[in-house]
Parts: sequence; C-alpha cells; structure tokens
Amino acid sequence: MAVDVSELVEKYGLPEEVVRDEIERAITMSLTSKLGRDVEGFFNENSSFIVRVFRDSLTGVKAEWLRGVPRSAFVAAKKTIERNLHERAAVTDNGRFSYLANTLVHGTVFNINSAGVLYVRIKTVAGEDVIGTCSLRHQPPRERGTYVRGDRLPFYVLKVRAASEEDGISRLEIPLSRTSRRFVELLLEREAGNPDARIKCVKRIVGSANVVHSNRYLPRDTIKRVSDELGERIKVRWSSGF
Repeated sequence: MAVDVSELVEKYGLPEEVVRDEIERAITMSLTSKLGRDVEGFFNENSSFIVRVFRDSLTGVKAEWLRGVPRSAFVAAKKTIERNLHERAAVTDNGRFSYLANTLVHGTVFNINSAGVLYVRIKTVAGEDVIGTCSLRHQPPRERGTYVRGDRLPFYVLKVRAASEEDGISRLEIPLSRTSRRFVELLLEREAGNPDARIKCVKRIVGSANVVHSNRYLPRDTIKRVSDELGERIKVRWSSGF
C-alpha cells in the first residue's frame, strides 16, 4: 500500500509525526481485523512502510509479509486514515482559529446552496483561508435571495467549533451572522475608531431600526456608514452609566 505522507501533511496541515502515527495505527487495526491475526505496521528508519504479520502470537514468531494481503483491507485502512486525520485537523483548527469567535470579519461569498446558505471565504490574520457559513435565519429578510458569488461583506462570527456531522466526521464549523445585535455594535466600534468607546445595541428590529447606547460621541458620518451597510436606521443615545 503506497502512502504519501507529505501529501497528507500538506492536505491536513498536521505535523508529520501525527500523520505517521495515524497511518501506523489505522493500517495495523485494519489488517488485524481483515486477516484475523496480529499485525504490526510501522515506518522503518528509511521511512519505508513495513507490514509484519505474527504467524504465531503465542511464540512471538513473526515475518514480513506484504503479498496476499486483501486489497479491501488496504482500502479500509486508507479510508480510516483520511477520516481520522480529518477529525484531528478539525480539532486542531478549532483551537487555532478560536480567536475568530465573537469578532467582526470580512469574507467573500463563493457559493450559495439550494437552502440559501452562504459559504464565505475568510482570510485570517496569518493569511490562511477558512470557510464560514451564514444560514438563512442569520440573514436579514431583505437581503435573502439577493446575494451573489463574489460579494464581499462583513459578518459576525457566532462561534468556532469542531462539529460532528451526519457521516460522523468532525469538521471545523464557523457559523456567521448579519442579524446579531453584536454585529451592529462591532460595526460601530470599527467605524468610530475609538478604543474607549463602549457601544451597546439594546434593541434591533432587523431590516428596520436599532437603538444603541454609547459612552462616547459618535460622529454622524460613522452612524451613516453603518446605517447604509445594514439598510437600517440607527438611533444613538449617549449614556455614561454602562
């Protein structure tokens, strides 16, 4: 069975030792199950993959044996390797990109499925691309059905998590929103450019109007830019008590 370690390292962004460990474990388990005998799969000092079959597990006599191994065992092992590496990558990415949660990001819509879900490509601070999704319920009613591929828009990141899907495989999940009150707050904070400003959206009627409290004066043009982005009126009340 040919296993391209470098290809899997590049595909899943995992350390080489992690990929090798998963390959060894998956092939050993798959062949042990298929052959009904104890099997050991490992990389030798020359980085060649060796499969040893224990002819007699009681005496420990073993021999290298690559011929006659069922192809189905190799196919099953390969599927297991891909599945487990995918899960490891999702868990790793969950930690690596967790800083995106509860932040404002800009992304480009590259796909829209039949249910109206937006698939958005987001560029991280490290220059990596991650994919977020914005479901129909997190899209303002007036905007639904108006998006097109290539649209570049701001979104609020609701969370970052490794989620198990129907096939049982964990994948990185980054749900996005344009309907959250926090989305309004972050847009105003960004446009205001004042690190001392504390802004709280106390009421939002999506597609219509917002009521916002701020402890700092917000320039009219700042409010207008965010209002134009949302397509909603924004009423700002100054308050020093929060």
